[in-house]
Amino acid sequence: MKKSLLLAALLLPCAAQAEIYFCDGKAGAVLELDKASESLVDADFLISTTAGFKRTGPNEDYRGECQVGSLNNVNGNAVRTITCTAFTPFAADLIMMDAINLVFTRSLSFPGSSYTWTGQCSEL
Repeated sequence: MKKSLLLAALLLPCAAQAEIYFCDGKAGAVLELDKASESLVDADFLISTTAGFKRTGPNEDYRGECQVGSLNNVNGNAVRTITCTAFTPFAADLIMMDAINLVFTRSLSFPGSSYTWTGQCSEL
């Protein structure tokens, strides 16, 4: 009986522990139909690997979903990424983060325009 309970406990899925990152936009750009310009509007945000992502500031809710992936690149070096996405009928939001070097790129696209930022994250 004791061995059965131990085996059952080992086979139960473990609760995922969230990794949380603060990401600081260092450079940004806005692309529109007829122009491109520099922008850092809404460049800072938080990533939670279990809750999604959100802008910093009061009354902000997590949205979207994040996936953690890892593989070895062609040089045999480990690569670990965190990819977060959120879609609405009017916009697509994509964050790609190198979870080893903690650098990110974020693209927020609307019909006719796109905002893109890059910067550095730190694990909280």
